Amino acid sequence: MATLKKQRRIDTDNRIKAAAVEVFEEYGYERAQLSYMSKIAGISIGLIGQNFGSKQELFLSVVSIYSCCMQSYTTA
Repeated sequence: MATLKKQRRIDTDNRIKAAAVEVFEEYGYERAQLSYMSKIAGISIGLIGQNFGSKQELFLSVVSIYSCCMQSYTTA
């Protein structure tokens, strides 16, 4: 049962991150709103806060993913 709960958490995090990328790309950091992200991801704003803490933490999480991808391209 714990693995199902963990998988749901991972799936939710991935939906949030995908929505965040879309919103940050369209609006930029300053104008991006968690309400836009929650609507796209189909979850509550509170769940974003629960999983990431703040817009800044979510942004840093998304940027770190792209940073790792870019490093793999430059070292290949």
